[in-house]
Amino acid sequence: MKKFFILVVLLLIGFFVYKKDPVVINSAQDLVKKVQQQTPFSPEINYISGTGSMYPTFPKGTGTTFLERSNEIVAGHKVIDYPGGIEIGGKRYGGYDLQRGDIVFFANNKTKEIINKESSGAADLSVGFVKRLVGLPGDTVEIKDGYVILNGEILSEPYIASARSTYGGDFLSDCKQLTVPQGHIFVMGDNRKGSNDSRFDLGLVALTDVKTVIPLSDQEDLKSHWRNTTHDQDNANRPLLEENDYLKLLNVKRQEAGIPPLKYQSKLSQSAKKRAGVIIKYDDLSFEATKSGYNMKKALDEVGYHNITWGEAPTLGYYTAEELIENYSQFPEWKKFILDPSFQETGIASEIGQINGCPVQVVVQHLAGYLPPDYTQEMINSWGSVIDNLNKIIPGWEGARAFEGIDKTKLDKLLGLMYQRKNNAEKIYYRMKSNEWLTEEEERMVTDDQKFYEEIDKIATELNSQ
Repeated sequence: MKKFFILVVLLLIGFFVYKKDPVVINSAQDLVKKVQQQTPFSPEINYISGTGSMYPTFPKGTGTTFLERSNEIVAGHKVIDYPGGIEIGGKRYGGYDLQRGDIVFFANNKTKEIINKESSGAADLSVGFVKRLVGLPGDTVEIKDGYVILNGEILSEPYIASARSTYGGDFLSDCKQLTVPQGHIFVMGDNRKGSNDSRFDLGLVALTDVKTVIPLSDQEDLKSHWRNTTHDQDNANRPLLEENDYLKLLNVKRQEAGIPPLKYQSKLSQSAKKRAGVIIKYDDLSFEATKSGYNMKKALDEVGYHNITWGEAPTLGYYTAEELIENYSQFPEWKKFILDPSFQETGIASEIGQINGCPVQVVVQHLAGYLPPDYTQEMINSWGSVIDNLNKIIPGWEGARAFEGIDKTKLDKLLGLMYQRKNNAEKIYYRMKSNEWLTEEEERMVTDDQKFYEEIDKIATELNSQ
């Protein structure tokens, strides 16, 4: 009877194996051999690309673009299939149950969409993502003050790149609680400032999307890359950014790019701090300051700083100097901005506060510089012509004072407008000829010149008709 039971089980297993991988089964010995080949925990290797989202557990690539890093293999590790085991009659036997801290490999439509976007359609969409499992079905996940709070407790995370480095995204913003629904998991990369994961576009991952796993219990060989978490909570509610360290690192990047270094300007740090406070108060990172009306220009005016070209880089998150530089370097538009050779001076400030009752850090960098203007000779000559024409016609209208019957009030107004226009044109002409930028007042003169011309022409026409 016992032998008969074993034979029945083997036949059932054989049916599953046959459906999974059709082969010809000629004997019981063939069946047993096939089952042995399909053991639920047969090891295989998964390779990890160098995108850096799982740093420091796995290395970062050396490529300068996402596509280059995604095509660079930086590590490989033994994995097990998920869910693994053997399915008999709709039930699974000997499979693996996911645990918090596991490293999971998965692929779905979202991973394809993200990879396609990041690589501009040039990467292999079938490769999928590798992330760390943070929340299981039924777990409550919250991100607050740079920490992950799991089921009401701050999560100890020795595997992440740096302490207090997690911030929310579009899918799970800071200080919002999320209960992971059944059939799904919440995942994040160990490099929290360089990972698109369940906080952002990726969202929750269905258990059915998971292909392979590195169980936490099998990660002993990876722990040499991890941190000691003893002091992770020491810096709660404190700024993490060291401004001097950041400027040094930024100037190294500029030097590598062949661009002159930035000089520290205390007034720009003052204006940056003012803007950081307003950004937190009004929850508005926009350069235009649409909610408060207190933009960079107003902050510069308040601290008494003036220059020709200036710009602002506001960032929300708990960044150290190294992390902020790395963050800027990952986005071409920001990298181009902070490496702009037209900037010569900078100041940076970080501010801790609360937005809607949620603790946040805002980092604001102000940059400014002087670029010589590039006036065309035609533009300069046009203002010289205005002056010459007025010098020719003003004496004639001055002589008109002796005419009988002329409207002296209109004549005085005409001459006043002519002298004012001439005075404005001279200021603009000599500023341009000296290759200096026009002042704000002189720019207004340029704008108003057409109005002067039209009014002068109108009054002159009326007086001539007399």
